[in-house]
Amino acid sequence: IPFALFKGAALSIQLYGRPAAREYNDLDVIVPMADVARAEELLSARGYRPKFDEPRFRRFFQGHQGQTAFRRPGGTVDLDLHWTFSGSFLPFPLRDDEIWDRLTSVSVAGVEVPTLAPTDVVLLLAGHGTKEGWRSLMWLRDFAVAVERWRETDWAEIHRRASANGCGDSVLLACALAEQVLATRVPPALAQAAAASDRVA
Repeated sequence: IPFALFKGAALSIQLYGRPAAREYNDLDVIVPMADVARAEELLSARGYRPKFDEPRFRRFFQGHQGQTAFRRPGGTVDLDLHWTFSGSFLPFPLRDDEIWDRLTSVSVAGVEVPTLAPTDVVLLLAGHGTKEGWRSLMWLRDFAVAVERWRETDWAEIHRRASANGCGDSVLLACALAEQVLATRVPPALAQAAAASDRVA
């Protein structure tokens, strides 16, 4: 089953070089939508149980959120199984079908694990922060570190991809916040667009 670990430990290693550099309380794994049932069967065989036992509620929750939560009795880490990055109610700058040909990997506890490519991480961080109202300074720090770490990335292309998914302002807003709150230098390719946007302001 194709999969990718994202956010959490994978993001901590990608951005900061070690798994304990930022807080997280679960594992986020994404699989193609066509493989969700097989992934659930595999998790069940490994002792994981869905957080919500009622099947009708779970189907509604899954359809609305694009994910479902699993717990293993006696375990210390929950696992969120995703097949998209955002619920059906909200546009998002990164689509699930865009990631599979660009995956990279990180070493987690000595195991190479697939994760998102840097350009997809940037789109994920901008979309997640905007969706959640940027209520955590950690999320903004993550985005700012991504800007600094991957400064040579094609930022105009990142903005183009986000705009194609109806979310170009998510990237501009993340840049503007990182600049104003954390004194991060906005990528030159986006600085003028961010400064000129009344909506972002």
